[in-house]
Amino acid sequence: MLQFVNRKVEIEALHQLAEKPGLVVVFGRRRHGKTRFLREWLTQVGGYYAQAIEGTTHLQLTHLVEDLQNQIKFPVPPQNWSQFFQLMDSFKEPMIICIDEFPYLVQSNSSLPSLIQKWWDHRKNKKISLILSGSSRSMMDEIFLNRQAPLFGRSVRELNIGPMGYTDFCHAVGLKCQQEESILLFSLTGGIPKYWELLNPKKDVIYNANELFFSYSSIMENEPKKWLEDDQVKGTMPLSVLEVIGRGAHRPSEIAARINTKQVNLTRVFENLVEFGFIKKEVPFGESQKNVKRTVYNITDPTLNFWFQVFSPHRSRWQSYSNNQKYQLIRSNASHLFEQMVRSKLNAFRYWQTEIELDVVYEFKNHLHVGEVKFCFLKEKERESIIKNLEARWVIAHLAKKWPKPSFKVFDLNYLSDLK
Repeated sequence: MLQFVNRKVEIEALHQLAEKPGLVVVFGRRRHGKTRFLREWLTQVGGYYAQAIEGTTHLQLTHLVEDLQNQIKFPVPPQNWSQFFQLMDSFKEPMIICIDEFPYLVQSNSSLPSLIQKWWDHRKNKKISLILSGSSRSMMDEIFLNRQAPLFGRSVRELNIGPMGYTDFCHAVGLKCQQEESILLFSLTGGIPKYWELLNPKKDVIYNANELFFSYSSIMENEPKKWLEDDQVKGTMPLSVLEVIGRGAHRPSEIAARINTKQVNLTRVFENLVEFGFIKKEVPFGESQKNVKRTVYNITDPTLNFWFQVFSPHRSRWQSYSNNQKYQLIRSNASHLFEQMVRSKLNAFRYWQTEIELDVVYEFKNHLHVGEVKFCFLKEKERESIIKNLEARWVIAHLAKKWPKPSFKVFDLNYLSDLK
């Protein structure tokens, strides 16, 4: 098992809970390390952990009590949820209890949130802290963030356990940030700790791509479907949209044409995929987010992007490719990832018009910065040549009328060490 890294912000937020008890909601897509993070923190503070299972209410409660029995001595095993909460009230000392995969319990007993709300509002032990965690973002939203839900407004904190950063990846896996091979490997797994455990950093990226994606019954084979199912994004259309984006269609009209449907039929699909973080909406720098005509969509997660850009289009022919062909496909995908990471770090945008496209454009302290991203290590003369080319292209950019003298910069692989 890889060593536990980072999550400093999330752990600090939970440390505040130890000082001031309350109800905390923790959500995050599966494999993001949510369970590992919770157990790590509970070990530090002496809290109690139980993981819900799918099944009948009686089976779930029995399993929950068994998980907690070695930590909390129940005088009598509870037979229902009301008895469970009554037993919680019988303990006088401070207590932190975490129930992971909480949506499983609600699926079996839709009245459980109401029972918790009634108990929580009138609990006798005000020193108890309850952490309810789940992987299904849609269900967690419905249980806790819906204004009509019984538990709405009861939590003192909602924590989203998202993917981790590039430097965390390198630290956990034992790689150097400023190496091309490191970001090639990162392009396979993104910031998802569970996937990191499956890598062999002593082997090259082609070996790891084969093992993770292209081997028989690989762990990645059905991941997108599982992600969509977890967030209850249903139907074949969302998967089709991701497929065509991965294969190079980014404008809504082009996506609709590739799927052979009307663009209006995809409005809700785009909204759902954006809401749950599968894709992101982009417009050129300086344009309104409401400008539909200039909108493009891109897949956000590196692993999903690799799945739809490399794995899905090439899986049938992968074994017939030479190592050089495989490497070029992986490298091309990683170069796009690197460009996205640079923009994210700088809170920057792309800019495009008919004649030109610019990788990085951002405003800082009322001054415009324009950049080019190169997926290689550049020499000084090469940098100077790229800067001159940028300056020449800028002259014909529409933005030049407002910002005639921006700063120009080149981002090559030396920038890897700055990416968190």
